[in-house]
Amino acid sequence: LTELVIPEGYISIDADAFSGLTLENITIPSTMETIDADAFSGAVVLNVTLNNNDNFKYEGGIFQTADGSIVYFIPSDITTFEISVAMTDDSIIDLLDGVSTLESVTVAKGNTAFNAKYGALYDSEWTLLFVPKAMTTFTIPVEVTQLGGSYETSGLFEGSSIETVTFEEGKGDALTIEGYSYESLFEGADNLTSVSLPDRTTVIGDHAFRDMSSITSFSYGNAQLTKIGDYAFSGCYGISSFVVTDSVEYVGDSAFQYWGREGKQTIYWPFASTVDPQTSFGWHTYWDWQTGNATMVYTDTVTE
Repeated sequence: LTELVIPEGYISIDADAFSGLTLENITIPSTMETIDADAFSGAVVLNVTLNNNDNFKYEGGIFQTADGSIVYFIPSDITTFEISVAMTDDSIIDLLDGVSTLESVTVAKGNTAFNAKYGALYDSEWTLLFVPKAMTTFTIPVEVTQLGGSYETSGLFEGSSIETVTFEEGKGDALTIEGYSYESLFEGADNLTSVSLPDRTTVIGDHAFRDMSSITSFSYGNAQLTKIGDYAFSGCYGISSFVVTDSVEYVGDSAFQYWGREGKQTIYWPFASTVDPQTSFGWHTYWDWQTGNATMVYTDTVTE
């Protein structure tokens, strides 16, 4: 089946009606009033013919309702996409996630359900919802105060082309970076090499960068970190050194697990070598590094 003509008189199409089909053309009659958002789930449709029907529109390979509140399918090779004023349903994310060439998403002025900045998509509260697969630089907006930490937003960077994480200059509230259970926030971003966090970062939480061995450059400016969570940098073999500042109040279990396993790595501690961090600061002391290649530098051994 490559050509489908829906006869006049039909007024609706149910969910999964054309699921998985490959069609060269589908003709929508003038009488069609509603089409379920999932009617074309998994389908490949090359063209849509509208017979005097103003309830829908087909432009540039995008088939949607006339007001843009529902998008049924989009081309597989687009690089940008705009969320319409009327769109409030996050089902669009599934469509966008299937486009490997997509570099950026924008949101039409007046839409109150979504935000977009630097090409990524957020909800109205600035929770990250979607990162385009072909985006190479992810920029943290000043409005964002939390990245990760919720299973509902896990896997956002899976299969992405992100090489650099940076931030928008300007004032903003304190920022927390969290991973998930045994998974980094950036899990699947295998090309990520450089991470630069803003000065307003206060928490690098549990599993935040766990097993991100591709990262070779990591910085957090003048941030006054208060917490480095469990397994936060476990398995980060590519980072040559890390400075734990005296603002840090807590370092979690195995935060630097396996450091030194793949080569020389250095951790700078803000206390004397005679101090027990667990007794004095409440830190965990199960570092589990490979002692042959991991160098611990304490304040009483630093020479000016």
